[in-house]
Amino acid sequence: MIHITLGGFHGSGELILWGALVPFGSFLLSTRREAAFWFFTNLAVLIALFFADPHLSPPPFSPTDG
Repeated sequence: MIHITLGGFHGSGELILWGALVPFGSFLLSTRREAAFWFFTNLAVLIALFFADPHLSPPPFSPTDG
């Protein structure tokens, strides 16, 4: 949800990079099977957001909008 609030991939790029650390951290703290689950779940969410982004992101704010 924060991806949409920040304006899509352009606005939430740093958040996506930080979020990418979570699956890699799971490789250190859990079993290989659980880590693979979280890695592929995160990848699936990013792919879904990539295709849904043009339909979900609010239009960028323009100072001339009012």
